[in-house]
Amino acid sequence: MTWAAFSRLLSAFPAKDRERIRSAFELAEQAHRGQQRKSGEPYVHHPIAVATILVGMGADTDTIVAALLHDTIEDTPVTLEQVRSQFGDAVARLVDGVTKLCHEDLEGRATLDEKIETLRKMFSALQDDVRIMVIKLADRLHNMQTAEFLAPEKRRMLAEETRESYVKIADRLCMQDLRDELEALCLDIIDPELFRQLQIARDSIDESAASLIAMVDGGMENHPAYGDLLEIIHEPRPWETLASQLQRSGYAASGAPPIALVFVCRDRDTCYRIMGTLHERWKREVMSFQDFINAPQVNGYRGLHTTIILGDGTRVRCKIRTPEMHLYARKGVATRCFDSAAKSILDYLSWAEQISPLTEQTRDRSQEFWDSLQSDILGESIVVHGPADQAVYLPTGATALDGAFYLFRSEALRTRAILVNGQEVPFAQPLHHADALTITLAPEPTVQREWLAWVHTGFSTAQIRAAIALSVSADDKLLLGKTLLQRILSDRRRGFIEEFAESSIRDSLQRLGMRSMDDVYAAIADGRLDPATAYDAMFPPARTRNEEARSPYIVRFSYDMNDLAALTRIMEVYKKYSSHIRGARALPVPPHNPRKLSIRLRYFLTAQEQRSLLTDLRAAGAGNVAVVERIERLFPLLLTVILLWALNPVAAKWLMLHGSTPLSLLTLRLLVTSVLSALFFGVWRIWTRSTVGSLRSAYRIALLPALLTFALATFTYHALESMAPSAHLTILRFNVLLLPALALLLRKFSLRIALASIVIFLVSTVLLMWSPGYAPYVGFGFSLLSLLTYVLYSLAVESTLQKHKIEVRYPLLLFYTGLILGIIGSVLALLQPFAALLPNFWLVCLYVAACVFIPHTCFYALLKRQPFRYVTDLFLLEIPIAAVAEYAFLGLHLSLISYLLIGAALLGILLLRLRHYSRLVI
Repeated sequence: MTWAAFSRLLSAFPAKDRERIRSAFELAEQAHRGQQRKSGEPYVHHPIAVATILVGMGADTDTIVAALLHDTIEDTPVTLEQVRSQFGDAVARLVDGVTKLCHEDLEGRATLDEKIETLRKMFSALQDDVRIMVIKLADRLHNMQTAEFLAPEKRRMLAEETRESYVKIADRLCMQDLRDELEALCLDIIDPELFRQLQIARDSIDESAASLIAMVDGGMENHPAYGDLLEIIHEPRPWETLASQLQRSGYAASGAPPIALVFVCRDRDTCYRIMGTLHERWKREVMSFQDFINAPQVNGYRGLHTTIILGDGTRVRCKIRTPEMHLYARKGVATRCFDSAAKSILDYLSWAEQISPLTEQTRDRSQEFWDSLQSDILGESIVVHGPADQAVYLPTGATALDGAFYLFRSEALRTRAILVNGQEVPFAQPLHHADALTITLAPEPTVQREWLAWVHTGFSTAQIRAAIALSVSADDKLLLGKTLLQRILSDRRRGFIEEFAESSIRDSLQRLGMRSMDDVYAAIADGRLDPATAYDAMFPPARTRNEEARSPYIVRFSYDMNDLAALTRIMEVYKKYSSHIRGARALPVPPHNPRKLSIRLRYFLTAQEQRSLLTDLRAAGAGNVAVVERIERLFPLLLTVILLWALNPVAAKWLMLHGSTPLSLLTLRLLVTSVLSALFFGVWRIWTRSTVGSLRSAYRIALLPALLTFALATFTYHALESMAPSAHLTILRFNVLLLPALALLLRKFSLRIALASIVIFLVSTVLLMWSPGYAPYVGFGFSLLSLLTYVLYSLAVESTLQKHKIEVRYPLLLFYTGLILGIIGSVLALLQPFAALLPNFWLVCLYVAACVFIPHTCFYALLKRQPFRYVTDLFLLEIPIAAVAEYAFLGLHLSLISYLLIGAALLGILLLRLRHYSRLVI
């Protein structure tokens, strides 16, 4: 288009303004000279077309100038300063507002997305000047009108982006004409067949509308208010609404389409009189009346809505407006923003006040801004009523706590209780359209981090985060963030944070937009970063076909029975996941804390559902929340450990009966264990790819476990010289009682169980010593030393792992332990003739690998998936397995009374364990 043709559109503009526009027109032509669009036409045709669209909207001079220059900063040598000096600050601000951010603007900030950050930039500027968004919508409209020249994939991407963002933005600005055209263009690209059907349906509705208008008009002409009714017009349904109706009910095929008629009235009073006339003349649909004059919609739309039922049963949606209301309904903010005396956008679009906290609290996090934008501003809304006839729009899915923040703003930080429709409800309860909400306030702020799990809107989240940031000191903030991240690592059995070198997760930190782990901890504590998001960045989830498959889990937690509010919230969580529950049990009340009740639930959950359940339970007030896999899933691993450990003393006894001595067996065990530990460590190191940090003072840390391992093996082999393997295992497995007893004694808890454990141990020991034909006093003494050493070893290893934060690095501890054992083994080898090591050499090596090292590493893998206290009773199966094996391979069998005593000891152990860990079905 030439200037002569374009200038004919500007006849209403003063000569001075036309001259400014001409200067912008010529600058655009000069700047874009030589550039072409995909269609092959000169590029300058695009900004001229955008300006033409805006002229049709009634745009002012600055807006038209900015439209002509909107691509110059981005695509040509023209600078923003040049635009400012030639056309003024207002135009420069508009041009800058619609200029896209480029890659260089976001370089080094991995969490930022160019398209989303450009949207953030425009929304931030929208509060000061909504014309920026209007220019952008006109720009996108022309791009969609000429999308046919793009490649099919790019054309579809453009349409999907437009539907997800700009169609919704146009709706929020009440620019329905522009919205409908954009949506039609998107549908034609994304689903042309559906669009064809919708066009047929709309044509059918248009044909029916004329006769209906005549029928309704004739039925009203004798009413007194009819003289102030200016016109009745048909308003087409939005494409999305029409598509939903067509797919749901087949209105187009039935010949009875839903029709919307607009009654344009002289003034506001006439609107109410016409509504009364409609209700007087025809039946109205129940609950169809809506007064958007007194309570405008979220996009500023005003009018009266009702649905009447004609004599033939046809339902007609009636929209009653004044001419000003009707113009705003179709053109939206374009009817106001170009007026020099226009009010602030906040005066007629209240949702705009949410932009500042939203952009501030999602800084450096594009995806979070996008998600909040879609839910808080561009999503569907409900109306919630507060005190003194106050009403606010909330996003669909908002909770009671969201409603408190939208209605009461910063006062909601002191919320003690929330009442919806007169009933106290949990903070996380979803709200519904037309709910009435009030709150009771505490004297001081009651905000806590758990509130973040009970809100679904970015606005409420921003308020809570800001309050938390001010209420916690810097040191406490780091500690809280670290604790929350460690909790999720523990839930997913990833070990301790300290085990991972920060250098190995530097890329993960950059993906999060953080420079150090302290930044991560602070962001988690403030609520700006979800611990699960930090975890997924540190350990990117592997995509598998079964990632959405449900698996059986057992969830355990406790709560204070006197905390009724927590109980109510936990019951809400229970209801939420009730369809996946397969069983529930209450555990015994601990004597030291009778107010605590522990619950055990069996669920079938996906991995994502499991994480959500843990988060919901903790947010509801549950304590000691833990999840473990059901034991039957671990049976192969567990049975491998039990079987090989049961065969361990039997194989050792066989080797000693065939030429090996306890000393030679011990020496080779230490040497082979050292070699296997080194091999295992090497494979583990390759597998972890150096992501795990080193272990300071590793030799010192590994010394005590190594010495106790050496002592345990020494006492075991000397005991087996004169003890049957099953008898030795019977004594050794008293650790099932002795370990819990010691732990309980240390906590000054359940002295009765501890004393009973010791009594059973002593009585069984005496009976075994005096059984007929069996007096292995020396062997018994070594078995007793083995038991005590094993208990000390278990306590020492547990203490070492906790004190030095070792879980993932356990192979590293095993490696250094193996080195120390190798040194001890080498010394022992030098203290005996070389020939003493030769008998059964390869069999001993096989024995150490199969019955010592393999079950030990399998046991380590087992403990990563199931706490020892939940499987410890099953290790008593080693004793009968050993009894069968010693009879089959060694020809050994004890007297009947000895087996009875062993059985009695096992029964006593199990009875005490079952009594202590009994379950009450609820």
